[in-house]
Amino acid sequence: MTGQRPRDVDASTGAASNSATDQKLPNDPHWRLVDVLREVVRRLRADPVLVLPFACAGLVLVSVDVWRRRDPLPVSRPDSLSRTLEVQATVVPSGVPRTVRRVDALVDLQATYLVAGVGLELLVPLVIATAGWLTVGRASTRGRTLGGLVRYLGVVLAVVTVPTLVDVPTVDVSSLFVGLLLLVVGAFLTIRVFLVPGYVVGGDSLVTAVRRSVRESTGNALAILGLAVGFGTLSWALAVLFGPVGGGVSTAVGGVVHAIALAVLVDWSTA
Repeated sequence: MTGQRPRDVDASTGAASNSATDQKLPNDPHWRLVDVLREVVRRLRADPVLVLPFACAGLVLVSVDVWRRRDPLPVSRPDSLSRTLEVQATVVPSGVPRTVRRVDALVDLQATYLVAGVGLELLVPLVIATAGWLTVGRASTRGRTLGGLVRYLGVVLAVVTVPTLVDVPTVDVSSLFVGLLLLVVGAFLTIRVFLVPGYVVGGDSLVTAVRRSVRESTGNALAILGLAVGFGTLSWALAVLFGPVGGGVSTAVGGVVHAIALAVLVDWSTA
């Protein structure tokens, strides 16, 4: 169901609850971007502890960036950080790192370097997944499950970590029609799977989460696309503006707002 009433958040537990002071959505049965953002701010003000998981994750990721620059293994800078303007869409609450490591940097290494390098690259998705799981679970009425953490980690690995490690190439398209077609397909997929991370936190299987995300995104495409592009572009901008610590700031700010928005939409769709 869509267009459900937002819920207040209990500041002591982080769980949302119905009350006589609940704010109501407009009569429009579809989600509106402004309503989602207003509810995100309301829940964050009611429970400031929600900022802690991604704040800690941001500190860890700044440390990872520093470590990558200093260790002997090859390190790369994301191509997006060298552009004057970048419009991104994101599905998983996270940030834009200042450094990345490709899988070819981990080939033919001595055992010590291999273990250290792989361990560092696995630490990043684990931290991002844990922060997202904690934040979405606390901000949502559905709570969180340990199984949800495992599935959420799988989503982070599939959507964030693997594409970064294998360096998925940017597609250069000379045809305007083909370029627009790819853009439409990318936007369509982003909209349809946007809610998947929120559903798996509460215990849904991956298949169930995808089905529910597809169903609930129907009729709410503009709001979801606005959130996905807004969060992705915000994270990129913060990573660029704050220089060496940009990855941490990007994660701490963009990640928490995105995660709470997921909790809001999941609550509205399941109330």
